[in-house]
Amino acid sequence: MDTMDTMVPCGLTDDIQMEACRRRHLGIHDTYEYKASDFGRSNSMEDAIYRAAIAGDIHGLTTALQHDSQLNLLNQRTPRDDTTLHIAARLGHHHLAEHIQSCCPDLFKSKNYNNDHPLHLAATGGHLSVVQSLITNALRFAISSGRETKAEKDILDVIKGQNRQGNTPLHMAVKDHQYEVALFLFKRPGSQITSCVPNLEKKSALYMAAEAGHEELFELMMQFVAWNVDAQNMLKDGEPLLHVAITTRNKDAPDRRGRKPLSYAASIGYVDGVCYILDTFVDYTYKRDGDGSYPIHEASSQGHIEVVKEFLRRFPDSRELLNKEGQNILHVAAKSGKANIVSYMLKAPEPEMPINDTDEDGNTPLLLATKNARAEIVSILTWDKRVRLEIKNGEGFTALDAALTYEGTTHSIHERLTWIALTYASAPRGQPKTIKTEKNSTVEAYKDRINTLLLVATIIITVTFAAGITVPGGYDYSETHKGMALMVKKFAFQVFVIANAVAMYSSIILAVSLIWAQLGDLNLIRVSLKLALPLFRGSLMMVAISFMTGVYLVVSNLNWLSYLILIMGLIFVLALSTLLILLFLPTSLNHRMLRYIFYYPFSLLLLISKKWC
Repeated sequence: MDTMDTMVPCGLTDDIQMEACRRRHLGIHDTYEYKASDFGRSNSMEDAIYRAAIAGDIHGLTTALQHDSQLNLLNQRTPRDDTTLHIAARLGHHHLAEHIQSCCPDLFKSKNYNNDHPLHLAATGGHLSVVQSLITNALRFAISSGRETKAEKDILDVIKGQNRQGNTPLHMAVKDHQYEVALFLFKRPGSQITSCVPNLEKKSALYMAAEAGHEELFELMMQFVAWNVDAQNMLKDGEPLLHVAITTRNKDAPDRRGRKPLSYAASIGYVDGVCYILDTFVDYTYKRDGDGSYPIHEASSQGHIEVVKEFLRRFPDSRELLNKEGQNILHVAAKSGKANIVSYMLKAPEPEMPINDTDEDGNTPLLLATKNARAEIVSILTWDKRVRLEIKNGEGFTALDAALTYEGTTHSIHERLTWIALTYASAPRGQPKTIKTEKNSTVEAYKDRINTLLLVATIIITVTFAAGITVPGGYDYSETHKGMALMVKKFAFQVFVIANAVAMYSSIILAVSLIWAQLGDLNLIRVSLKLALPLFRGSLMMVAISFMTGVYLVVSNLNWLSYLILIMGLIFVLALSTLLILLFLPTSLNHRMLRYIFYYPFSLLLLISKKWC
């Protein structure tokens, strides 16, 4: 006798028998054994309502509800405890589901005999439009009634809701190969964690995706798991994930990018999975992927330090594995800008050989970092005394030669910082076969910079001149001190006058030097800019100080306000000085001690560029 026949009690309605046949036909075998009491023999639904729900007939439903102003008929249930919304969702009647939900929004949270929400049934049937409608309408109706916050919680509760088999709607979608629905549910904010919830069989939706071969969905879920500690802890209670990913298919079968299972696990930072494969299939460490790289290269290029440590702990010689370009893991990390891997490799008590190794083109990790404008990596490498700055690649370029094209051109902040890091370390130039040290170094490349500085200098001259004539506090008109400033003996006034004078004279010299730069001689432009930048920095600082002291003098009779102005000004001047140091970092340092002094502002600028640029 068929299993499902034993599970459905005799004497129940045709509706239940039909559902049993449908589930048997689809191959759905539930672990829960239903009893007659589960279906609720007393439950029944008005015939007209039921027929309209089955047919998706909105007009028929509306007609049947004409004499039911309280809409009590919509709350009726079938012997399976299905509401009209359950029926519409299961059968994919999108417009009917939306109409029912608009009339009775709370039906969205209703459950049937199996603890299925309407969302479960829509997901298992692959009715994406219904799934989207149920969720969006639940939020829309809640907003219209001023219950937005509660609605978001209710929606998440339904998405995370488990039926009697422990399946969430995401489980149901993945289980029945409804990929589009599964993807929609997974991408819903706050619902990603449901991919790791185990059902009664201890299978998560992530496990099911691996088992079914839904590669793209599996990859998205694993990316979430890689950085979410709660998700990783939840997976420990379920089936071994990488086991099914490997054993359900050919163990050597690559994915679409040619990566073997170990490389895939390494690329997404799944430490437990990597450890499982390394312990079970030892030789996988030394098998290349389709692109010629090894699994440890994948981990290194993505910056997964814990995965790299596991490789090196078990197989120390894997640090010497080379990809098809002849690059080891330090090359790959330097080229990809993974500072954590580079720092770890430099601190490891290993021979120096990999640090200065060259690839097929003769590039060291330092040269690769320079070519890819990885300023942070270049800074880390140049501070290590074992790194040889003079090594040339196949073209005869040293690292500084590769970075010289940044000078005098419009480049990104990363490229400029890369060049500055090398000059601070006194990196030598080689004798390259071909190198353009004057790339784009024309008058046009400096034109905008000169005009901008000249405009600002003119504004500063105007402002400081006006401040020098109309001093704070006004003038003394008595016979003995006629024309003298009233506050001339106050210390703050003296600071104001000095700062204002320095700002004005600096700006005048700055303007004159920039006018000389307008003559068009390239060497004269460079000399003018070298003189102009320190003057510009100083004049801006002096303007800030003169403003602070001037306002302080004007409100000095009110202590709390004068102190507040003074404190605000000092904080601003400190911030301004920091920004100006970062903006006008010297392009070369003549003494090693200066390198230590400028290490911290340079590191701060690296942090800013890494975070916002």
